[in-house]
Amino acid sequence: MCRRCDRLRARWTARSRRGHPSAGRTGASVADRTAGLRAEIDRLAAGLESLSYYAYLGVGEGADYVSLREAFYARAQLLHPDRYLHEEDRGLRDRVYAVFKRLTEAYGVLSDPQLRGQYHQATRAGEHRLSAARSRRRDADERRLNNPFARVYLQSARAKLEHGAVNEAWIDIELALSLEEAAPLRKLHSEIVKRAATGRT
Repeated sequence: MCRRCDRLRARWTARSRRGHPSAGRTGASVADRTAGLRAEIDRLAAGLESLSYYAYLGVGEGADYVSLREAFYARAQLLHPDRYLHEEDRGLRDRVYAVFKRLTEAYGVLSDPQLRGQYHQATRAGEHRLSAARSRRRDADERRLNNPFARVYLQSARAKLEHGAVNEAWIDIELALSLEEAAPLRKLHSEIVKRAATGRT
């Protein structure tokens, strides 16, 4: 029994030396992370008129759909405006909102093969983003959704369905419904199920 205690004590000591999370984080490390995040927000906000969509997602131009999605959700968790509702710095709140809006726009464009192609053409012409009319394809159904992630999944499901990827579209619409129960999502879900049942692509 004592040997087991010794092993546990040794394991705890080793974790403490490595800075394991359970060993007690220092205030300095938390402050450093906060400062780093704010610096990134400032960088992205300053680049609204120059940075590419890829820069906002932090991925390369060859990123596939899975990489785009993972990058978007990782950044969205840190940059969602709801996290800064009680922030006293109004300027920071405004910058976060602008950055998150561009982040969502970037993902919406790059995750849609058609829009991604248009974006690449636009960048070759010297533009850093698509025009609002081309990149923002939010219709009345999308405006009825409250959850921004549900809107992204709805857009993705539609794009995949248009390209005949019924199974992938079904996965995205299921994820959207897990976030929000809304009529537009249920409608598209029914359409996808019918397409799958008839075997049409």
